Amino acid sequence: MKREHSLLISHFFSHFLSNFLGDFLSDFLSFDLLKLNRSRSLALLLLIFLAAACAPQQQNKLSSSDFHADGIIGGSDVLETDSFLQSSVGIIDLKLGQVICSGTLIAPNVVLTAAHCTANNFQSLAILFTNKFPQGTVTLQTENVVPVSAGITHPDWKAGNAIRGDLALLQIAGSAPAGYRPAALFTDTSGIPAGASAIVVGFGYTNADTKTRPAFLQKAELTIKTDHSSSTESVFDQTKGQGACSGDSGGPSFVWVKDQWLLFAVNSQTAAACTGRFGYLVVTRVASFQEWITKTLVKFQGTQPEP
Repeated sequence: MKREHSLLISHFFSHFLSNFLGDFLSDFLSFDLLKLNRSRSLALLLLIFLAAACAPQQQNKLSSSDFHADGIIGGSDVLETDSFLQSSVGIIDLKLGQVICSGTLIAPNVVLTAAHCTANNFQSLAILFTNKFPQGTVTLQTENVVPVSAGITHPDWKAGNAIRGDLALLQIAGSAPAGYRPAALFTDTSGIPAGASAIVVGFGYTNADTKTRPAFLQKAELTIKTDHSSSTESVFDQTKGQGACSGDSGGPSFVWVKDQWLLFAVNSQTAAACTGRFGYLVVTRVASFQEWITKTLVKFQGTQPEP
């Protein structure tokens, strides 16, 4: 089955289910199967219905394999006047000598990123504290590169199935360089409404086909398509030629609340083509993991996240 058909069917049934069959089927499409609370017979009817609808094209329903962990396409340079520049960083794999992901400073010496960016291999990671993409092989001697001293991934995350708990906290020795300050977190668990906008930030590809990297940290404004695709995730619309791609994973999604940018979510997964007709970005909402973040920061250093 082509991914385009899979996404189209998922969109159609999401509209159908939300209007006619309520929370049971909404939970089904969000893959939150543990929350299904209707009778087994209703679940069986749903599966038969989906199978019949997909049969002509021999299609299956959308699964986590239709997404890949990936950068910002159609964006623009993050400016010196953008306050979120002070908390947006790159994640470096020293074994590869390159930037592999993005992240957000949330405490003086702790960075929040995606768990799938780390593979629990914290000793080979470093943080890039600059808005300029480094040229050539990156080492600890490269300017503005600081090694990671410790790391923790969320216990719900498992390699190869980064659909839940795709978060990791990385600690550096000492504090972030001058000019950087932790991002304030969006802690409202009720989320924000579909149709609202957010700014995604990262060092990812500016062209998915040519795998072109930016000269500077990039940003793009996206619309929230559905605020609660699951109990912990939201989906952003990337159908208008802008959006995250390879290298933006782990990077921040900011929302503007009461005259300040707040960290709403961590970029987790994109549709295979990144942007275009079926472009989507799945993000992990920070508010859903606030307790874990706070406890981990205390374990690291006895501090609290930025209020």
